[in-house]
Order: sequence, then structure tokens, then C-alpha cells
Amino acid sequence: MAREKVGIRDVAKLAGVSPATVSRVLNRPELVAERLRDQVHRAMARLGYAPNALARGLRTRHTGVLGLIVPDIAHPFFAEVVRGVEDVASREGYRVFLCNTDENPDKEEKYVAELLNHRVEGIIFISSSNSRAQLTSSSDVPVVVVDRRVSLDDLHEVLCDDVLGGRLATEHLLSLEHRHLAFLGGPQVIPNNADRLRGCREALAQAQLALDQALVAEVLVRVEAGERATEQLLDTGRYFSALFAANDLLAIGAVRALRARGLEVPGDVSVVGYDDVWFAAHLSPPLTTVAQPKRELGERAMQRLLALVRGQAPPERLVRMLPALVVRQSTAPPRHK
Repeated sequence: MAREKVGIRDVAKLAGVSPATVSRVLNRPELVAERLRDQVHRAMARLGYAPNALARGLRTRHTGVLGLIVPDIAHPFFAEVVRGVEDVASREGYRVFLCNTDENPDKEEKYVAELLNHRVEGIIFISSSNSRAQLTSSSDVPVVVVDRRVSLDDLHEVLCDDVLGGRLATEHLLSLEHRHLAFLGGPQVIPNNADRLRGCREALAQAQLALDQALVAEVLVRVEAGERATEQLLDTGRYFSALFAANDLLAIGAVRALRARGLEVPGDVSVVGYDDVWFAAHLSPPLTTVAQPKRELGERAMQRLLALVRGQAPPERLVRMLPALVVRQSTAPPRHK
């Protein structure tokens, strides 16, 4: 015997709500209290009710799905941003379609096309290039750029001030009387990497100092890359008493390389990182770093995207958040000045 088809009225009866409430949960979940949404979803699961989300979206233009494009979900910084995005989306009754690009422009382009094809209501984008952001801004789907600024006037952005972050790290080292610094950063084509180096140079210039270009390294943001780059900096024979690694993963690699050469941190070389990922405080020594409000970046980006989806976005397109220096035990005054 064929199984009788389950409908909205069956779900409503089991959930103890009206059919209209079930319909709102399916079509406008943000209008329904979280407790009632949970009741309806549990009833749907028990009954095996699976509404056609795409067909519903075609009728109502509301799919309840948002897109999130990130470079590397395994990176602890991006993982925290994603958590902030998902927390707000879940609370507001939306689902998030997560796309991991590995900094690959072709994957970015493919994912943008897929998200638009699935009729997402909006996209949060951490892009590796302006061209990919342009691809999203050319559609009628709201887009919010988070973490990495782009040179496009029609996109909303939620960013942290990386120039200030670079200054904070460098000013801390200068306050400890370091005068010979090395800089280890990610690819400079990515704007926030360039901004951190810019902040470092500005702080040094204010102290009438300059970076030795031979002690500036640009590498992929990986622990192993930071280790190799630090070895190469040491091989130059140029003296430096402090190293600013513009990413905590690079800082970990730097500490490894320094120790492998018999150098103490911070006794021989002080090290400052950037991001304040969750394990930075648990390293040996605990890492001095520049903290970014990672989860809040994600939360604010999702709040801005939902405002755009609902036609409630404020006129200003930029939300700029501030980094903060976190001093731990990987920095100290130099032994030799």
C-alpha cells in the first residue's frame, strides 16, 4: 500500500500549532519564535516531511538560504568568523551554504555561480580578489564582504583596521626598545596583508626607523611556510632582535625555526603574531599577538546581510572594527641593543 502523503496540516497537528505557523516557518522563519520553529522542525523530522525548498523559493522569493564563501575553513581565524555568521543565521531562522575555496579563484567563481543558481537570498564573501567580488556585486543578490576590503563602491563591508593592527604590534616592539625588526607576512596581493605591513612601516617611520627590505618575507599563510621563511631570514646574516609575524600560524613557524637554530624566544628574538587564534595563549611561550574580534566580525556581517535582505540596511556601507594588542610572554626587551 502506498504511504499516505504528509502535508502541512499533519505537521501542524503534531507540532501543536496552526497550519499558518507551519507555513511561516517554511517561508518566513524570521517571523516565528525560535521555540515554535523548533517544534515545527521536530514534527517535520518525525513525519518525514520534506518540503521542496527551491519550488517554495520560486513562489515566494524566500528560500531561507544564505551563502558564505571563505578561503580556508581549517584556518582557526576563518572558523571563528564562520561561527559568528552561523550563530546569527540560525537564531534568525536561516540556513548557511558554506563554500571553501582554498584561495582558488576558479573555485570562487564556481561557487558564486552555484549559490546564485540555488537562489540564495544573500552572500557573505571573503574574497581573494576584487574581480570575484565584482561577480557577486553584478547580480541583484545582496553581498557583504568581510575581513578583506575591496575597491568597489556598491558592496557593504565589515572589516578590522589592519593598518592600526600593524602599528600596534610594531609600537609594542619599539616600546621594548627593539630597533632591528623582521617582518613575516602573507601574500601582499591580499589587502589586509598589505595593510599590516603598511602599519608596521608607518610606526617605524614615526620612530625614524625603517624595515630592512632583506628582512621582509612574503609567504603563504601556513606554519611550515613561516618556518622556512624564518630560516631564510636567519640565513641572510642580517641582525634582528624581534620578528612581527602578521599571522599567528606564521608566528608558530617562526618560533620553531628560531628554536631549531638554538635561539630563545623571547630571550634572543621577540615574536609578535596576529589574529589571537584560540591556541595562541597556550603556546610555549604564550604568544603576544594582535587580537581581531573574529566571531564578532562574522556576527556583524550576518546582521548587515540580513538587513540588506530585508531592505533595512543603513546608508553607510562600511563597518570598521578595531584590533587590540594582547601582550603575553613571547616579547621582552632585547639582550643586545
